[in-house]
Amino acid sequence: PQPNSIAHFWANHEYAVNASTWRSWVQELTLPAAPGDLNADGVVDASDLAILLGAWGGPGPLGDLDGNGVVDASDLALLLGAWS
Repeated sequence: PQPNSIAHFWANHEYAVNASTWRSWVQELTLPAAPGDLNADGVVDASDLAILLGAWGGPGPLGDLDGNGVVDASDLALLLGAWS
């Protein structure tokens, strides 16, 4: 885990390719100590923006700063409001 993180966990993702085929992968996630600091380096900057945009439209949790279940414009507004 990153030194500034508040939570570190693994997430398992699955989706159906078709009726008989599933894909899955495991992702290591660290939630930031400061809202918007997605890479937990102590500042909210372009690196965090890149992470948020890479997660755009997905369910989070990384990038879903408002906790509504999707990475969207409200999360972008929160990140930009915390910009260092």
